[in-house]
Amino acid sequence: MEEATAATFVSEIQSVLTPITEEFTFANIASVLAIVVGGAAVLTLGWFGVRKVIKTIQTALKRGKVSV
Repeated sequence: MEEATAATFVSEIQSVLTPITEEFTFANIASVLAIVVGGAAVLTLGWFGVRKVIKTIQTALKRGKVSV
């Protein structure tokens, strides 16, 4: 009884994993990584840009003049 259950379990797992492993190719993984790295770069540069703008505004309000 346990062997039949184990065999059924293995065949069900294989039926789920086979389409997944066939779908993931190097090109798909590379494109996802490129999107993630590009998004991280945009967010990082945006973060530093916003910090620079806020610091410039605060300095301008304290000193009374704008300098870049």
